[in-house]
Amino acid sequence: MNIKINQSINVGVDTGKTQLDIHIRPLDLFFSVENNDKGIKKALKTIRWCY
Repeated sequence: MNIKINQSINVGVDTGKTQLDIHIRPLDLFFSVENNDKGIKKALKTIRWCY
């Protein structure tokens, strides 16, 4: 039996000059990265993992 569950995931980003604070719901995952190319790549990698 195959069951498909459709669930929305919301990503909130609080931007600052030097830091990005990211919260992913409903996974209740919160993390911060530096606001530069390296930090943004790290954030995108984590967000993609959630999907």
